[in-house]
Amino acid sequence: MQARSSMIKYFILRHLGRKRMTGYELLAEIGNITGKQPSTSQIYPVLNGMEKSGYLASKTGFYGKRKSKSYSLTASGKSLSSAIEKHFESIVRAIISDKIRVCAHCNCEILKGHYSKVICGRKLDFCCSACAASFAQK
Repeated sequence: MQARSSMIKYFILRHLGRKRMTGYELLAEIGNITGKQPSTSQIYPVLNGMEKSGYLASKTGFYGKRKSKSYSLTASGKSLSSAIEKHFESIVRAIISDKIRVCAHCNCEILKGHYSKVICGRKLDFCCSACAASFAQK
């Protein structure tokens, strides 16, 4: 239950970092991403808690014909979102690090769809055939 609540908080921070959204819009968006929409009893207490903690600001208005509350990140919410994103990035990088290749020409990181070519007896990885051709001309 705690892990689900933490994931919901992360999704809320991530999406509100892009634009102001209502609770219903957040529910739908989380459902689209995860394949399972959280219930209102899961998301609204989290939104209220995050607002009380100073991470969110709310505004009540009419959206279509309905009166609704929309949320946005405060400066504290933006800082928290940034910190969590950096932490998440380091976790994901550790998980996939053995799958990341580096282009021998431009040094970009390649996760999927690399191009390999043998040059001077060595098999090298490239992000594209243009980098391989340019590298071979050196």
